[in-house]
Amino acid sequence: MNVPVLAVCVIMFAAASAVEAQIAYPVDFRASVLTSGTKRNVSLDNTVTGRLDAAVTGFEASVSPASGGGGIGGRILQGNFGADSFLMREARVFIGDKAFFIEGAYGERSLLGSDSTALFSRAGIRSTIPIGGSGVWLSVSGAKYFQGDFSKKDAASPEKADGWEGETAILYATPRFPAFLRFGYRTEYFEIGAREEHMSGLVLGLGLWLGGR
Repeated sequence: MNVPVLAVCVIMFAAASAVEAQIAYPVDFRASVLTSGTKRNVSLDNTVTGRLDAAVTGFEASVSPASGGGGIGGRILQGNFGADSFLMREARVFIGDKAFFIEGAYGERSLLGSDSTALFSRAGIRSTIPIGGSGVWLSVSGAKYFQGDFSKKDAASPEKADGWEGETAILYATPRFPAFLRFGYRTEYFEIGAREEHMSGLVLGLGLWLGGR
């Protein structure tokens, strides 16, 4: 975990320690920093052109009514695989509650090994359920990538975004402070034209969770 991410973690933990958990918040607000030891494979025309490991760090946040119904969120992920920089940004909306909701997202990501970026849309489901009253939550999600650039010029192009992503995670929400820890595994496959990218790795996160628990 690099110095900026570590500094944010310290600040968030300090803020969490200063807030009492018994406050009834009108919203379910979550914000976390995360780091992932990520393996990356890149293929072009079904031939592997690169295999590298790197630490991918990022920030994720969402807000919704405490009673559920829907909300908005977003995430940013970035890392350096050798000489290649990786950056992904997306905004999302979701409908449902923690037990099960449907989400849609729109974003942009860099293509490893090139100076290009690709727009994408994404649709999927997510479920976060408590395990008894232990403060432990199980989170499972899956989504499909779709085309992101809907301009007439790109509509005639054979390079359409495709792929999928999935993640399982265990969250531990502290009973006294509005903080949570996250440990999980994430994998994704992204394809555009003849290029295929597969990224996977363990995910560690630390964040604030206000309301909705």
